[in-house]
Amino acid sequence: MIPTLTVLMLWKSFMLCTNCQSPIAFMTEDVNATSLRRGDLLLVTNYVQDSFRADDLILLNIENEKYFVAGRIVTVSKQNDAGITITYQSVCSQTGECPSKESFIEKKDIIGKIRGRLPYIGLLIIWFKGYFLYGCIIYIIFTGIQREDNTDRRNTNRL
Repeated sequence: MIPTLTVLMLWKSFMLCTNCQSPIAFMTEDVNATSLRRGDLLLVTNYVQDSFRADDLILLNIENEKYFVAGRIVTVSKQNDAGITITYQSVCSQTGECPSKESFIEKKDIIGKIRGRLPYIGLLIIWFKGYFLYGCIIYIIFTGIQREDNTDRRNTNRL
């Protein structure tokens, strides 16, 4: 119970420090327009004093999408308190063309700016989500090995 509370407190602390509902996200697919790859762990912030400029990487929460969408801002047309009108690229075709979408995005739809990435760390999370049963079996094996190792140490200390 204590580790669960510790993780929860760390997550809430990250949320407060970054002013973002999801300060850590990971990419589930390659996005050529943003140079982000599958499995990259993204560090996201949403500070009030930040303004959006061209070439910024942003994380969006679009209503029709199941997951967050990462995109690169091409141009910023208008910016006010209600939202921002931007042209962004999120998906490139196989031929390398990156179509731009111009849309008005409300402030509530913007998760934040992507400040950094840690490559390939999210692959483990993606693998466990895709192969949940295998992940459980590996977890049971590792915890069994750890318990067996601890019992051997206890028995040698008694002699």
